[in-house]
Formats: sequence, structure tokens, C-alpha cells
Amino acid sequence: MAGRPMTANAFPRQKGGGRPVDTLDDDSLGALSPALSADIAASADLSRRHAEIADIRDHDAAALQGYAEFARPQTAELLRILSLDKPYVRAHDDYLCYRDEAGDEVEVLDIAGGYGSLILGHNHPELRRLAISQLRQEMPTHAQMSIRGEAGLLCRDLDAELHAATGRHFVITLGNSGAEAVEAAAKHARMAQLARLDAFAEQVERRLARIRAAEAAAKRLGGTLELILDGHAHTSFDAFAAAVRASNARAVVAAAPRFLAAQGAFHGKTMGALALTHKPLFRDPFLRGGTETNFFDWQRLSADPAAAHALVAAGAYTLILPGTVVDGRVTCQHETFNAYAALFLEPIQGEAGVIPVPPEAAMALVAAVRAAGVPVVVDEIQTGFYRTGALLASSRMGLVGDYYLLGKSLGGGLAKIAACAVTREHYLPRFGLLHTSTNVEDDPSCGIARKALVIARQLGDAVQARGGQLRAGFEALRTRYPQVIRDVRGEGLMLGIAFADMKLRQSYGLQLLARSGYMGYVLAGHLLHEHGIRVAPALAASTVIRIQPSAYIKATEIERVLAAFDQLCRIVDNEDIYKLIEFALPEDTRGLRPLGDFRQGEIALEPPAAGMRRVGFLTHYIDAAHLRVADPSLALLDTDTLEDLLERMLPVTEPIVLGRRTITASHGGQASVVFAGIPVTSGMIRRALLNQDESRLQALCHRGVATLRNEFGCAVVGLGQYTSILTKNGQSVPDDATIITTGNSYTVYVGVQAVLAMARERGWDTRDLTIGIIGAGGNICSAYAQCFTRHAGRLLLYGGDHARGVRKAERAADSVLRHTLSELADGGTPRSGFERAVAAAAGAAGDGAPARPWPRFHQHWRDLGSPPALQVVDALDALGDCDLLVVATNAAEPFLGPEHCKPGAIVCDISVPMNCRDDLFDNDRGITVLLGGEVALPNAEVMPVRGMRLADGMAYACLSETILLGLEEGHASCSYGNIQPCDVDAMGALGEKHGFRVGHHKQTRIF
Repeated sequence: MAGRPMTANAFPRQKGGGRPVDTLDDDSLGALSPALSADIAASADLSRRHAEIADIRDHDAAALQGYAEFARPQTAELLRILSLDKPYVRAHDDYLCYRDEAGDEVEVLDIAGGYGSLILGHNHPELRRLAISQLRQEMPTHAQMSIRGEAGLLCRDLDAELHAATGRHFVITLGNSGAEAVEAAAKHARMAQLARLDAFAEQVERRLARIRAAEAAAKRLGGTLELILDGHAHTSFDAFAAAVRASNARAVVAAAPRFLAAQGAFHGKTMGALALTHKPLFRDPFLRGGTETNFFDWQRLSADPAAAHALVAAGAYTLILPGTVVDGRVTCQHETFNAYAALFLEPIQGEAGVIPVPPEAAMALVAAVRAAGVPVVVDEIQTGFYRTGALLASSRMGLVGDYYLLGKSLGGGLAKIAACAVTREHYLPRFGLLHTSTNVEDDPSCGIARKALVIARQLGDAVQARGGQLRAGFEALRTRYPQVIRDVRGEGLMLGIAFADMKLRQSYGLQLLARSGYMGYVLAGHLLHEHGIRVAPALAASTVIRIQPSAYIKATEIERVLAAFDQLCRIVDNEDIYKLIEFALPEDTRGLRPLGDFRQGEIALEPPAAGMRRVGFLTHYIDAAHLRVADPSLALLDTDTLEDLLERMLPVTEPIVLGRRTITASHGGQASVVFAGIPVTSGMIRRALLNQDESRLQALCHRGVATLRNEFGCAVVGLGQYTSILTKNGQSVPDDATIITTGNSYTVYVGVQAVLAMARERGWDTRDLTIGIIGAGGNICSAYAQCFTRHAGRLLLYGGDHARGVRKAERAADSVLRHTLSELADGGTPRSGFERAVAAAAGAAGDGAPARPWPRFHQHWRDLGSPPALQVVDALDALGDCDLLVVATNAAEPFLGPEHCKPGAIVCDISVPMNCRDDLFDNDRGITVLLGGEVALPNAEVMPVRGMRLADGMAYACLSETILLGLEEGHASCSYGNIQPCDVDAMGALGEKHGFRVGHHKQTRIF
């Protein structure tokens, strides 16, 4: 029994019905043998451990659910998608810990550093001891409306540090976060700007009062004053005063007070701070319609020495100040003001991608705004507090500000605290009375910040040394992998590793990640799971990984980081998507092979000639096999895994660019066609449509159209495959400037011509064919049915074996009859057996063309007792007499087989993927399957898209229609919404004009 866990059932009950032995108390245990006692104790320990693990799992599961349901649902979803959904439970030094499935702690080397908040690491021992001491001595947190002692000492210490760095003294306003410090600075600057205007307005009124008194005195002496304003003499003081006030009021309103900040700036996400943050992704949902900030370009200021002065001068305006009375004459002078309340700048733009500002341009701009009386606010929330080796990163370039903002590491990684420091000469004492907050200036946070300041002051050299080691290592990686790392930038322990722009990579997986904006997060997930290293991308530049460890990071840990990045760069350099995302795949699909080389370079973008018309074509993966061709590194994964991967990535998926090719018409005209794709399969789209959950995919199509228009200047965009269905035949696309086409008109034309050509080769009478339409309720097949009326003896429409499908087929029957009656109107001559039958039925009905002709015509043919010319069927077996079958449905699996077809029939399958089963291709009944919808290009160009299963020189008909609209500038779309036979004929004529020919009768299964 020794060495194995025991259960309660392994022990008998005591005599007399006592309690089970497994609940013996200590005295009872003592009566047992030592070995048995040890077994029982071990079993109890194991049971307790199992219970602890169960409790831990329950707690962690509840925490995840709580965060996802009640805190940040979309954030939680994204973290889950990216496999970053770890609830960390403990932290120390440069490490975070989470619990694995067994309940054991797993340490992660954290060099994300709380987005720059952890220059002292997690839970610094001295700060932790101080926090414990504060609790033991019951230090007050809430003592509002009193002298906050620790706050006063902290502000004194900060002033001393800032004075040492800048030579200026400050008054400091504390806040709970960096964004609050930004708010305080913006409010103070605006308050100061308004105070200057108020003071000027008071000066104007004092001057006017003196002038009024002088005018009254002049009148008593029988004289007058000459009141001159902008060269115009006023005879009335009241008119003069009103003109001065009105002019000043207009000037102030027109000036629109605002701030200056850099493009790429990030100053926070509260409402005021957001107005200073540049990226539209953060700003537009809250401040759409403009902000109170002018965003300037550092590169432009660097290139043009005069640009800084021009920028500041753009904010200048003048106000009128009445002069004094001299010899009975009053003139006015103009005082210059500036609309800019303050200039906000970051010495290193952290969230823009760790980009140091150009020192010369920064100094020139500071000089220009200061000369205009505009204060300079230096945002050191992330860069300051020794993150770069000095208290202020700006001091390293010799820049001196009027306001300084500190935060993040100011709290030592424990306290949530920030500071807005304003020079004494700028500070408005009244501000401290008006700008208050319940939770600021608490003694515990201020005490911790004071201690953190003392500790951090000693770390400047360590920051420089460790930062230098990291930078040298990353520069070496940049040299080794120039196609992966394009830049290493920053200072001290605030570094940014900028990965290459992969938005045009042939690796569709890498391109998707780059275009989605989540590349950096996937890299972070890989490093976390494969190497136990935690990093974070810059918020506004997701291909830049921030390196922000504590000042205590060890040399061995730096080596570990560099080794992990080396392996990551090898994977990216080899474009091995499988190895990059292996951590996020199901466990049984990991480790299937070593790193492979799948490098393909960039996509083929044949440059268009100047003035060439540009068109775009939007498509998607056909199925998982298509994805394996498109991204060979994923070829070893099965279909379910690939589709699950695409489904999982759907919330962050963006359209990708597939290639660009110039197409030349027979007369020499040219159009440049750009191919883009949405990374989903036909099966995914079908499921979404079936579940009426297509809104996300529809929005993805809309973004695909926008990519083709905005990035490549496409004037025409064709919607290939199911993208036309998702967009309701193009009608949901919110774009009235781009010509949208589904390509359905030319698709129908090409299909009709292909099957008729084969029918003629067989000597069939193409005016009396029995034709079956499968998928009759759809836009394409409804048009096919109408176009075949001139060639049919009978038409059979199949919309499905369910009531909804029958109703759709009956609506198609109405359309067919209305079209035929229209063709026969005004004495039109019937061309086919079908048209003759309709004409006869119409004559018998004698009531013209009713809105719903199908029920009446159907009843008429039933009364005749002969086979109806038009029939709606609800079973495939009913199509067994058809000479021709056209099939176009969105069925999930092939369904059409030889048993459904007449021997010797022609089947035209235009579905993608195919609706015909394999045995229909290899039948022994003389049935021929044509793949409709292919066109021979005049110049036999090859499409530049992997996985597009076309022979050289061929194009799909829907793609060809897009190209034709590019060649025929000014031609309206013939395939927007429901298509009509006249549209089909028009596109057929256009194809003939430009030398496009119906493709050969292809009979090979390709989908």
C-alpha cells in the first residue's frame, strides 16, 4: 500500500458503527503503524492539494469570465484570440507569474515594464516594506481639506530635482495618472491664456473709460475728440467703443484657441488628453469633427528651418488697444496674441513607435513658441524618472520647458501617481483652488513616490549600461536580419524594435498580421509562450516592440531576451507562419515539423503607366486547400484546424493585397487591375449567411473596397465569388464614388455562349432545348433563366427542396415571364418554343402582363394537360429530361451527380466551389461538365494570384467584366444589384469590342 494515494473506501469502519478511518484524529493516527500513518498523511496532503488546484482553477476561470463579461468584453476577446489572456497572480523584480493548469506558478520575464512604469521593477523590496509600514501605522489616505504632509514633501523634493535639471523652480499639481497630469497642464495653460485675454480686456475698458472722460471734458470746453480706428474717424465715442469691442470679439472667436502637438503624439485617453493625441483610431470615436489641436510634422520642421516660425505665426492674431489722448486725437495700437494655449511635446514619442524627436527642430520650435508667449509643456510621463538615465529625457538635448509632466514610474510600480510641474513665473495660484480631485495627494502614494525618487536617483549609470547592452544586441540582430528589423531606436531602457513593413509580403499570413495592426501582439504572444518573455507593442505603431525593463535587469536576462528575439527573427525571416503561430494552435498540431524556409518576397505589383485606368478585384479563399497553396507553411494542417484558425482570427482580420497586373485589350487600350482578398473561405461565408451573422464579413468586404480605392486609386472594384452576396450585389458598399460591379452580367453572357456553342457542335436545335436552372432563386441563375428564354422549349427552375427555395424559384418564374412578355410586346416575334408557348398562354389569358404572372400561366398549362413551358420543381430528380443544366448555388458540398442528369446532357457549373460531384466528371453516360465563367484575354496575361486556379491567359468572367469597365472609361456598372438581360447583352458587346473571347470548353475539375 505504501506510495499510492488512499481513498476512504480503502479503510473499514470501526466496530460499533464509528466514523471511517480516513477521518481519524491525531490520537487515532498515533495508534496506527508509522508506515500506515505516513500513507494516510500523504493521502490527506494530496487531497488538500487537489482541492487547492480545483479552487485555483475555479478562481481563475471566474476571473476570466468576469473580465470578459463585466469589465472589458472586446479586450478580453482580443486577448483570447492572441493567446495573451493570462491572469497574473504575483510579481517581483522583472518577473510576472501566472498559474498553469496544475496550479503551479509560471514565471515570465517582463520587459514590457508596465508600459514604462517599472524602472524599479515589480514590488521593489524597499517600497514594499514602506507600504507595509504605512498600513501598520494606519497612515491616512483620505484627509481632504487639510494640509497633506507627504504631498508637500514630495512636491518639495520634485521641485529640487527639477531645479537641478533645469535651473527653474516649480509649483506641482499631483494627479492619479499621466492622463490626469496632461489634463491639469491643458487646463492651466488654457486658464492662463484666458487670464491674459481678460487682463487685456480690462486694460481696454480702462482706456475707454479715460477716453470717455476726455471726450466729456472736451465737450464742456466746446471742443471734440478725433477718434481714429483703422484709419476711420469716429465722431461718436459710443460708436468708437462699440467698434473696438466688436473687432476684438470677432478676432478672439476667429482665432479658435487651441494647442500645438506633434503628429504621432500620445498624451492619454481622457477627453482633454485625447484632444492632444494624434492617432484617429483613438480620437475619432470621441472627438469626430475636429479637435482643438494643430498637429505638426517633425520631419517637415527638420527639413525647413523657417517652418517652425511659420507654424507659430499661423496662430497669431491682433487685438485693438485704444491709445491715450494726444492733442485732441485718439489713435489705436494693435497687440499680438497667439491662439495656441501651449505646445505639448514628448522627447521620445513612445506610443508612436519610440521615436526620438529631432533635437534641432525641437529647439527651433521651442524658441519660436516661447517668443510668441506660448508655454512649452514637456510630457515626460514615459520618458522621465530616469527611464533614459536622467530625470528628464529632454535635458539630454538641452531643452527646457515651462511645464513638465511626470507619471508611470513616479509611483515606483506601486502607487498610482503623476505630477504636473509649472514654473513659478507661469503658475496661477487660483488654479490650485479650482483644480481638485478626491483621491490625489494621499499620504501613502506620496510617501512611496518620495522613496522611489531617492532610489531611482542612484540608477542613472545602471540604466545607461543595461540600455547600451540591449541596444548593441538588437543592432546586431538588425544587421543579421535586415529584412525583419528595420530600426532600433530610443534611449536608455526605453527602446523600440521596429519590425519591417510587411503589408506587401507574398506570405499572406504575415501581410494579414501587418495590415490588421496586430503583428506586434502576435510577436508578443510568440515570445510569451515559446520563451517566457513578456513584451508589448507601441499603441499607435503595432510593428514596434517596446523594450522597457527595470534598471535591475541582469546581463544574463538580457542575453535571454536577445536569444529569444534571434529565434523569432529567424522564423519571420523564413516566413514560416506555422512556427510563428504554433503557440496558438491546438496542442496536437504543434511541433509537427522544424523551422522551414518559405520565403517568397513581396507580391508582384506591376506598375501602371501614367494615366492608366486602375481597377480592383476583391476575392477570398475558396477552401482550406486554397489556403494551403496561398500559405505553404500551413500546408501540414488539416482542414478543420485551418478553418478554425481563420474563424478565430476573424475579429482582427483585414483585407490583403494579392498582386497587380496590366491587361491589354485587342486595340491596345490598357487597364491596371489590383487584386485583394478577404482571408475567409467559402464555407465560412456560407455558414455566416445561413446563421444570418454576415455583418462582420460584410464590413470586411467594405474595407476591402476601401483598400483598393484609397491605397491603389481604383475607380472600379469588382466583387468576386461570395463577396457579391455578402454585399447584397454591391448595394451595401458605402461608396458612391467608386463603380461597383459583381461581374454577374458578363458571367451570364459567357456561360450562355459556352453551352450554346457546345450544343451547336452537337447539332442541337438551340431554339427548342429543355433547360434546367439549379439555384434559380439567385441573382445569376435568375438572369440565366431569362437569357435562355430565346433558346428554350421548356425551362425548369429548381430553388431547393424546401419551401423557402420553392418560393424563391417561383419569384424567378415571375421574372422570367415578365421578361418574356416584355420581349413579345408590341408585336415581337417569338424566337423559341418557350416564347411561342408564353405568347399562346398570354393570348388565352387576355389580360396583358400581370405583376405576378406565374400563378395564372402555371394554372393555364395545367389545364391544358401538357408539359408546361415553365415549371418550378422541388426535386433534382425532376431535371432528368433536361438537355442543358446550369447550376450556381452556395451549397456547402457538391451534390449534383449522374443520376440527376439526362444521358448526353451538358452541365454548366459556375459555382465556386463546384456543385458537381466527382462521379459526374467521370461518368459513363456521355454527360459533359463545363466550368462556365472563363474568358480568354486578348494578350494572354497571367493572373498574379497564388491559388487562383486559372490557365495562363484566362480570367474569370466576373474579373473580366471589372477589367472591361476599366478599359471603357465612363461606362456605368451593368452588375450592381439585380441584373437584367439587357445588361448581359451590353457586357457581351463590350467584351467583343475589346477582344475578350469566351473560354474553351473546360471539363477538368478545378475546385
